[in-house]
Amino acid sequence: MSISQESSDTTEQNKVRRIFAFLLVSQLIGIILVGLGIIPVTQPASISNAILGAILATISAYILYRQTKIQERQLKIEKLMLDYETKPIVEVVDKTFDSNSITVSLTNYGNGAAVDLQLNCFITTSDVSWFEGVNSTTPLKREQNGDLLEDTSIRPQEEPDTYSTKGITAGRKDTQDNRVHSSFETIIENLFEEDDAELNVRLWVTANPEVGDYSVEDEICDEINISTTTQVPQYDLQTIYAYQK
Repeated sequence: MSISQESSDTTEQNKVRRIFAFLLVSQLIGIILVGLGIIPVTQPASISNAILGAILATISAYILYRQTKIQERQLKIEKLMLDYETKPIVEVVDKTFDSNSITVSLTNYGNGAAVDLQLNCFITTSDVSWFEGVNSTTPLKREQNGDLLEDTSIRPQEEPDTYSTKGITAGRKDTQDNRVHSSFETIIENLFEEDDAELNVRLWVTANPEVGDYSVEDEICDEINISTTTQVPQYDLQTIYAYQK
């Protein structure tokens, strides 16, 4: 449970306590005023009994409210424990760039399977008016003896294993606000046609399912920053990584 949620719950509980306290005090004052004869009534005993019944009903309602809140909190705790018991925790142990491909060594420290492993690439720049980057994903497949399997999952408590993608993509929005995905090299080459622009490349691994309030992801490396004034022999990922600032 987040700090903001706990603060909101505390504020709500304080409001409810104040309301119940006000009702109880009002009803007690009513009994006292009736008993002292300040409020004239034809049947004081009946009025007192009615107020007393209202007090008991208010107390019962408050007790029921507290029991309900306790049950809700217990359910939240049980859900958090279940999330923890089934959550994958994927970590990038190592990485290798080869031209426009990437190979990562992944491990899963969590207790749940991470499936649908994806390599995410997001390029941003504030210096190129025609370019608005969007996230682009490529499946990460388990590599075995140089071959890529169709396995895009990593099981719980699994030792580090190798996953690769042959060529990664990058995305941008076109003039109609559509998402366009091209090879990483194509996007970078187009951006390098600008005279003086600062580029930022972020790479990270994600997996499904998203468990509770947690997402399954890990950074592959620190953000790659490079200027289009840098003289690079080619525009693939390996080169951009090597020539970054």
